[in-house]
Amino acid sequence: MKGTAAPRIALRPIEPRDAEHVFALNSDAEVLRYVNDEPFANIEAASQWISRIDRELPLGIGRWSIVTHEGEWVGRCSLRRQPDGDVLMGYRLLRAHWGKGCASAAVQLMLRLAFQTHDLDQVFSRVARENIASRRVAERNGGLLWKEGPCGRHADALVYRFSRLGPDQA
Repeated sequence: MKGTAAPRIALRPIEPRDAEHVFALNSDAEVLRYVNDEPFANIEAASQWISRIDRELPLGIGRWSIVTHEGEWVGRCSLRRQPDGDVLMGYRLLRAHWGKGCASAAVQLMLRLAFQTHDLDQVFSRVARENIASRRVAERNGGLLWKEGPCGRHADALVYRFSRLGPDQA
């Protein structure tokens, strides 16, 4: 994928040059608050993570950098096929970009990739119940609360379902 664009952002493959940004993202305890990742020890660890992306997505789809049209690195996102065939959508942003619509724009781009490029019928997103901002992003972008259950280190997560048919026909 060469760079799918939204009003303010684009997605592009995560590249070795992104290691410093990925390290900064995973060094912020507030960014990691609702996800199941640990901080990277250093930039080299972030570089190693980037080099393993293809091997760590054995069931497919991908991970992308989220960048502004001016080239500023905003965060990262992913669509990851699970062993049961479901595809999970996720994202995280540098704190400086919270509340600016970048999360919704990234979700819209990933849904376009899922439904138009990968011909999927549905995508899921697991959100910690306490993560009000991500719950709002899911709901604003057509996600319907599908079920509740554990997610990583969060015993109480919500699973949103996004349908190719849209929220009214899901």
